[in-house]
Amino acid sequence: MGRQCRGAACRALPIRGLIVLLLAGCAGTAAEAPPQGQSSLPPEVLAQIAKQPVPPWVATHFDARYPDKFFLAGVGESTSSFPEAEAQARADLAKRIEVQIEGKDSFVALETSKGGYQYAVKSDITEGVTITLSGLIVADRWVDTTGHHYYALAVLNREKAIAAVRTDLDDLSEQARTLLAKAAEWEAQQEPLQAVAPLARLQGLAGDVQALRKRYLVMRGDLPEPRPLTMIPSPVEIEQRLDDLLASLRLLPVSGDGQRAVIGKPLEQPLVVKLVRRRGDAETPVRDLPILFAFERGQGQVEQTKKTDQSGQARVTVRDVRASAETAAIAAKPDVEALMKGLPPAIGQRVLDKLGRQVVVFNVVPSRGLQAGADPWMNAIGKLSEDLLNHFDFDDKGKPTMAVLDFVETYGSQRLPFSQRLESGLRTALSQWEFVSIVEKNVPAAAAKSEDKARALGVGHYVDGVYELSNDTLTVNASLRKLSDGTTKAAAFMSIPRGALTSQDLQGFLGHGEQTPSTIFQAPPPSATPLPPSAQSAYDQLLAKLVMLRQPNPPFKVKLWTEKSTYNVGDKVVFFFESEQDCYLTLIDIGTSGRLTVLFPNQWEKNNFVSRGRRVAIPEPHYGFDIDVNGPTGTERVKAIVTTEPFTLFENMNFANGFFGLTRDGAGARDFKLSPKQLAPNQWTDAAIEVLILERCKTEPRGRGLMRGVKPQNP
Repeated sequence: MGRQCRGAACRALPIRGLIVLLLAGCAGTAAEAPPQGQSSLPPEVLAQIAKQPVPPWVATHFDARYPDKFFLAGVGESTSSFPEAEAQARADLAKRIEVQIEGKDSFVALETSKGGYQYAVKSDITEGVTITLSGLIVADRWVDTTGHHYYALAVLNREKAIAAVRTDLDDLSEQARTLLAKAAEWEAQQEPLQAVAPLARLQGLAGDVQALRKRYLVMRGDLPEPRPLTMIPSPVEIEQRLDDLLASLRLLPVSGDGQRAVIGKPLEQPLVVKLVRRRGDAETPVRDLPILFAFERGQGQVEQTKKTDQSGQARVTVRDVRASAETAAIAAKPDVEALMKGLPPAIGQRVLDKLGRQVVVFNVVPSRGLQAGADPWMNAIGKLSEDLLNHFDFDDKGKPTMAVLDFVETYGSQRLPFSQRLESGLRTALSQWEFVSIVEKNVPAAAAKSEDKARALGVGHYVDGVYELSNDTLTVNASLRKLSDGTTKAAAFMSIPRGALTSQDLQGFLGHGEQTPSTIFQAPPPSATPLPPSAQSAYDQLLAKLVMLRQPNPPFKVKLWTEKSTYNVGDKVVFFFESEQDCYLTLIDIGTSGRLTVLFPNQWEKNNFVSRGRRVAIPEPHYGFDIDVNGPTGTERVKAIVTTEPFTLFENMNFANGFFGLTRDGAGARDFKLSPKQLAPNQWTDAAIEVLILERCKTEPRGRGLMRGVKPQNP
């Protein structure tokens, strides 16, 4: 309380009620009110008043000295004091005004204005508005000494009152006209939604003006109007204007619907919508409105928000639409939450109701592996093709050509009847991806090795791998290799429940997977000379067996990780290992070129015992060097073989060069042989990670759709 203000400066929200405060003056005179707090008149004044006859206004509420044409009057009565009677008189006067307008009584707390006279306006649901008013006097007093009743006559000089109210009314009307002009300006500038905020303020202000105008007319009565009142739209008219504005907006599709996606490439055309305002047959573009774009079905990358341009259009590029049998759907809609900020709740809800339904949906046909369905086999083989190609860092020189070649059973290194079904299914799955070309010609009989077969078919890449059957699951490890250098460009696993296999699929498997080899894995015979060309496939089988090696029921937990899952050539890498119990560790790196390196044990730590809870880092700080990523690019695999008994994978390992290693052409393979030691299933476990290696400055492979979101393989 205690604000000093007038008219528009104190405006809050719509006006509903009015109370006029009349302050007392001298007895029987038309004096202005004395300061508040004077509780009684001097005894001699009281005695003089008591001698006067009963004034007619006590009974009639009318005094001829103050005709209705020029004054409004109110009478107050009290059994205790004149100040209380004066307060009642002011309340009676205010009641006369309110009853004429509202048809009911009102009440509001009052504030003191700098002029000393005031009336207050209040909404029953909002804060009040206080405006200075002139012309309020306590015109007369009378006391009934026998009955101890005090009476007061308050009058409001209509001319003075309406002059003050008219000033306030003009101020509010001017504010209303300014807001109305601002709204019209935004609409003319093709930004009609910017007009919502001034229209919302105008609606509240128009309510104030409307309520104040009613009181002004009551106080003016039959007095002549000095000048015409400024007319502004009513709150109802402004509300209708808001509704018409919001209802006239239309979000329409322009182009981009129904495209086919290709993995690793953005859609050929952007998705384009336009926002217009329709009035009759005319369409006006709406600019600078934020439009939200998001996948409602399927997955991919799309710009989340784009503002409409001068033509009312918003366009976005869509990338990395994930392969799926289901059509992807991308929805575009106005950013209603941004538009609602700063608006009154009721107006904000109206914006939400009107614009929230404006949605344009674009359908995109994704690349498809196999048509996914209820068949576990079809789902698994489709996922295998998807994983291979999304890790494949292909270049932009047309479609890469590739062939699906031999898949063999892990332990016997033989082609079983299942091989043909696997190769055929993967070939079909890969051929349905638009950005690769799968060659399905017959392979010349003279070509024995995979690279010879690929060369004979004239392809640049080929896929081969191994598979194994356990008691309940068939696991497939597939590698996508580049013919020119033999590097592994991508690798992927597939698991399928045994129940999804037919009896024909199971033909040839030893005991249908119910028997487990007695050693950790079966290996080719030792060689003391470089592997001849005819035996290179046996080396690849050895690598595949190491990759496929897994413990379905680990007897204890181990962790293997790197700081990130993707490295660039030239980066430094550290491998970490930790076990929850004492163990013996053999850590193997199978590089993209096919080189096998035993990382642990090594020249610095020949004893491969690792105590429980110890975090092994390779290289450790005391090694005195870093491990640099040298390439070639592709997928590198790291395997930990962990046992409870002393065990090394290779016998007679030579650490003269720091680490023991083997290569496909036999370099470093002299005098090596695999350990024949047998271990029970509860004496060993394993862990594995894959690391993607890219060229310098690259952040993702070309088939990056599924790579986005891959987290570092950190425990």
